[in-house]
Amino acid sequence: MSKARQQYSGFTLIELVATMLLMGILASVSASMFVDQTPYKLRLAVDQTVAMLRNARSYAGATNCPVQITQSGQQLNLILQPPATCAVWASQLYSLYCVNCYTLIDVVNTTMGEDMVMTVQVPNGVSLSTSNVPFFFSPFYQAKNSSGQFVNPQIVIGGHTISVVGQTGFINE
Repeated sequence: MSKARQQYSGFTLIELVATMLLMGILASVSASMFVDQTPYKLRLAVDQTVAMLRNARSYAGATNCPVQITQSGQQLNLILQPPATCAVWASQLYSLYCVNCYTLIDVVNTTMGEDMVMTVQVPNGVSLSTSNVPFFFSPFYQAKNSSGQFVNPQIVIGGHTISVVGQTGFINE
């Protein structure tokens, strides 16, 4: 006697679990597209600005080269103006930025002996306001205007205030 083989239709447990797992991964990835990214971009812009200011202050003190901070639209720019003797320091600062790169930092000009410009782009929809900008960090870590007087610059990014104490160069976040 031969037994007739019964045919079952449906999915195995492994197939169901794999499908559920795949659906969960797709749901988590697609959900992030619907979440507002502005608070994260805002925090990143604030952190980048503070890091840029601290590096500018350190560069000025270490090299005796002035470092200028400017604003153009929704961008904050760090402009290194190295004389010929400071060219090696400019390349080392460039290396420092490349090791700690974030997507918002853009090295615009890295030609040795010329001005090097680094930019923090504030996201669209996030307000940027400044006072006492542009300013320079002096070799003594001080914030000064183009006349050589101490200034206390403030940068406000989306309600977060970053201030620099002119006489010490201390950066408050």
